[in-house]
Amino acid sequence: MSNTSGQKTFDNRTVYDDLKLWSGPAPRNFANPVYILVILTVSIFLAELVIEFSFKHGEHTPTLFESFLSGLLLVIVIFPALYILMLRPMRTYIAQYEKTTDILRESEEKFRNLAEKSPNMIFINQKGKVVYANQICEEIMGYRIDELCSPDFNILDLIAPESIDVVKENMKRHMNGEDVPVYDYSLIARNGGKVEAMIATKLIRYEGEAAVLGIVTDITDRKRAEDAYQERDQELSAIIESSTDGILVVDREGRVIHTNRKFGEMWCIPDEIIETRSDEKLLNHVLEQLEDPKAFISKISRLYGSEESGFDILFFKDGRVFERHSNPLILKGSVSGRVWAFRDISERVKSEEALINARQEIEAWNRELEKRVRDKTDELSRSQTRLLQAEKLSVLGQLAACLAHELNSPLAGLLPLIDKYRKKAAEGSEMYREMTLMHNAGEYMAKIVKNFGSFSRVGSSGIDELNLNDIIEDTLSFSTGRMEQSGIKVIRKYAEDLPRIRADRTGLQQVVLNIVANARDAMPGGGTFIITTGFNNKENLVIMEFTDDGEGIREEILGRIFDPFFTTKKHGEGVGLGLSVTYGIIRNYSGEISVESTPGRGTKFKVLLPVNNI
Repeated sequence: MSNTSGQKTFDNRTVYDDLKLWSGPAPRNFANPVYILVILTVSIFLAELVIEFSFKHGEHTPTLFESFLSGLLLVIVIFPALYILMLRPMRTYIAQYEKTTDILRESEEKFRNLAEKSPNMIFINQKGKVVYANQICEEIMGYRIDELCSPDFNILDLIAPESIDVVKENMKRHMNGEDVPVYDYSLIARNGGKVEAMIATKLIRYEGEAAVLGIVTDITDRKRAEDAYQERDQELSAIIESSTDGILVVDREGRVIHTNRKFGEMWCIPDEIIETRSDEKLLNHVLEQLEDPKAFISKISRLYGSEESGFDILFFKDGRVFERHSNPLILKGSVSGRVWAFRDISERVKSEEALINARQEIEAWNRELEKRVRDKTDELSRSQTRLLQAEKLSVLGQLAACLAHELNSPLAGLLPLIDKYRKKAAEGSEMYREMTLMHNAGEYMAKIVKNFGSFSRVGSSGIDELNLNDIIEDTLSFSTGRMEQSGIKVIRKYAEDLPRIRADRTGLQQVVLNIVANARDAMPGGGTFIITTGFNNKENLVIMEFTDDGEGIREEILGRIFDPFFTTKKHGEGVGLGLSVTYGIIRNYSGEISVESTPGRGTKFKVLLPVNNI
């Protein structure tokens, strides 16, 4: 019987089934006419042989009745014996056959279930024809199973031309009873596509004849991956070979894994030594070329097996110089070896030495040139300063004359009047103290007016040895009240034991007063004003820093705040001379003033004054 797919299966009716039907299924069929007829015929035949043999050798000639009676008795005796002797072995054989048939049928069913569920192609080839193929063969190859199992289908049509000879040879070996190991070959699917496969074959008996059982695994994806890996490996090898550096790769035990051609050339190592793959032999060859082989060995021993990267310079006895780079070879998260790269920098070192010599000569010329430029720049700066000062004197001289005329007359009458009322008050009283402060403020104003005309001149009139902390405190006494009323908190951070400087008290008070006034105006809603003093021992400078957290100064006007008459205040609130006067006073004492500001965050003025000024 054949199934719908065209594949062969076990026939449900065989000659043994006919024999079973003929012999009877059970002892109750003992009287089956066929059995009786056969056994009776055999019994009569045997009885005749016995009677003939006995009468032939006997002395008495039997009558017809005696012969019949003797034959009947023999048949009665022989028939049961033959029945027992022939029937039971026959039925035992049939029972064993039925059991064997059931086992074979069960095995075939198991084979088919496993074959149909297998992800591999499974087939049976008998005499060059496919007599069985599982469903996966149809899915991969594109042929229906009934087509594959057709008597007209040639199995060699599935084999790629380059694999036909290998398949034929292995089939021949199977037919000769030899075992064939697993091998790779190529198939051609119905759509013309190539299927890379791995096949395991076994010579079996199928329906009484020799056949080959094949299990085929589709390894097309694996082959592609292997081809891609080989291509990538070839690319990497080509890259390494094309490198201008000598490259050496070793494993954890020091065995050489790979070297490129440049490595052997750089170290003058013969091919026969490189081919040994022995790190020890390579070292013995190269050590004699180095100036310091002990340091070389020490560095190698320390780096082997570690995850540390290394770099050093190797000096050769013949004058060559190599850079040595070393990095661990990390595979699957652990150190499996080390990669060494060597670069010949001999020419570069020579060039660098020549460049160093040239640079030293150039630097010497540069220093001389810089000195000359600096001298000329200083001379030009002094000339420019004198020119600017002359321009300022011209502008401020006119303003000073006007201010002196307008202020000196009221002050000349105001100061005696204040002094008169101070003398009338009791010394030590509140009125006396207030009148004294008013008189001092008037004198301060008169002095400012007097000194305003000398803004752009460096002079030494009224020079005293002053302590900056005292100058700041005296000046704050005029402004603290207004600042507290405006909600401004003043924080003092004075350095102790500040060196004294030689300067005019009134000029420095004017500097402090102008900066304080600017800070107060920058914090209309209150804030914090920090005054810090210090000493730079290295530069021999005393330092004043004034920091507020007010509105800040916009970047576009920050560079103009020291210009005369520049102001951001409304008309009538200021003439823009405060910071320009401050700048002039500081410069008169060979000092410096700088400003840092961030809009919305505040401003910091920094004043530097030399201690040894005159």
